[in-house]
Amino acid sequence: MPSLLRSARDGDDAALDTLLRTLVPRVRRWLNRLLGPRGSLDDATQEVLIALSTALPRFEGSSALDTYCYRITLRVAFRHLKRERRRPPLTLVPTGINEIDPESKAISREAVERLYAALDELEPDGRVAFVLCAIEGLSARDAAEACGVSAATMRVRVHRARKALRRRLETDPLMPAAAKSRRGRKTQPGDGGPT
Repeated sequence: MPSLLRSARDGDDAALDTLLRTLVPRVRRWLNRLLGPRGSLDDATQEVLIALSTALPRFEGSSALDTYCYRITLRVAFRHLKRERRRPPLTLVPTGINEIDPESKAISREAVERLYAALDELEPDGRVAFVLCAIEGLSARDAAEACGVSAATMRVRVHRARKALRRRLETDPLMPAAAKSRRGRKTQPGDGGPT
């Protein structure tokens, strides 16, 4: 176990502060993908950091700190998803769109917004399964370990989520246009595009 982690576990406030600061970017990225970009992202990040600092003394080191932190992040994300089942549509401006054509940018932005809207309609366990496997690129086994379920259960959740998303997005008139604009581009694991 690294000395910073050991010191943080043993109650060194400066070490804990340093450790939590190194985890913030990962926690925010995970929460952003799990919850989507909404106002509760800052609150959820704080909840994760508080829960982690409280749970850290119990961390035995049998798994990686990232795995431990990811489990705590998932629990917080589940609470937020259950609390915010119905909320107004998201407004999202994705970063990193490389198309030069303004029409392609607009279609891509709208497609991402609609994907998040469709994700909002999924049950929390299905949404988390989809995000972990289809967006984060985790294997069913790794995602299952993070969620504390079997790999078979995770595969079923991912299958059901993909089926529900496909059914929802196939009727969306924009999604075929988004699929056409993406055809020339190779899809990368974790690309986050509609399935």
